[in-house]
Amino acid sequence: MKFLADENVEWPVVLHLRSQNYDVLSVKEVLAGSQDEEILYRAEKESRILLTNDLDFGRLILQQKKGFPGVV
Repeated sequence: MKFLADENVEWPVVLHLRSQNYDVLSVKEVLAGSQDEEILYRAEKESRILLTNDLDFGRLILQQKKGFPGVV
């Protein structure tokens, strides 16, 4: 399973998932300061489940009406 952790996901969560051998990229590392649409594009392009505390992502996914790996 591959994840993309939004900037609002605490660093210990990212580290814990990595310690469990999950493939986790953090927006803080690869897309710091990016708009939500760019973050969604990266997650979709790489088939990553988006981890976030931001409720706006659900709205954006519904508006785009595309298949998406998932949002937690």
